[in-house]
Amino acid sequence: MGQGMSEAVPGVYVTSALVARQGKILDEFGITHVISIQAKPISPFKHREYLLIQAKDHISQDLLQFTAQCNDFIHNARLNQGKVLIHCVEGKSRSPSIACIYLMTITGISWSDVINSLRGVRTLVDPNFAFQRQLKHFYDQHMVNERERLFSKFGLFNMIDKDISFVMKNLALYNEEQRRRLTGDFSDVDKIYLLTKNNSTALPLDNIAKTEKVQEANSDLNQFFPNLDLRPMTPESQNLLDEMFSS
Repeated sequence: MGQGMSEAVPGVYVTSALVARQGKILDEFGITHVISIQAKPISPFKHREYLLIQAKDHISQDLLQFTAQCNDFIHNARLNQGKVLIHCVEGKSRSPSIACIYLMTITGISWSDVINSLRGVRTLVDPNFAFQRQLKHFYDQHMVNERERLFSKFGLFNMIDKDISFVMKNLALYNEEQRRRLTGDFSDVDKIYLLTKNNSTALPLDNIAKTEKVQEANSDLNQFFPNLDLRPMTPESQNLLDEMFSS
């Protein structure tokens, strides 16, 4: 878990450029649409639809400028029974951020919960601090308007409740992992409470899933971003962000 194809919501995956180059894997997952986010995007496969976003993993990069373009691409694909792959180089910063923007727009769930839900299925997720600030800014200032724009353009979306449940399930996985790291309790877990929009349901984990979680808990802790406290910004970085949001 956390290195290959990571499912953010049904039919939307986050991964690395290495996986995105593997046509056989994309075929196995039924990927029809790809968002490639790199300074130099990869060469596309001809039988898939691509959106090429030239963006760097850098504090000066404004990802929010691609919001409508990426949201439309993802949403249109899903409405037409397509499956979307979002990748950058590692699947760590840029692609999870773009996925987070879409998930916030669809579900209305906060940026921090969405990022942690992605960490629930992809432990290496760690947007750079400037992207985290952009995600917070989007949720606070633009999410409602973007949500209205998207639904006005494409109509009502009947998978909202399912997407909310999926995000909350992955968030519960993350929270359980954090609890186990803090307590040192790596014993087998019979049940994990998966929150949904209206209630909570206890779902049993099968033996394979439980084994994977025990193995994941013993992986390198340095890969995991334990909380969302933002690292201090230098004056230069703050100036870049002020300029980014001043227009």
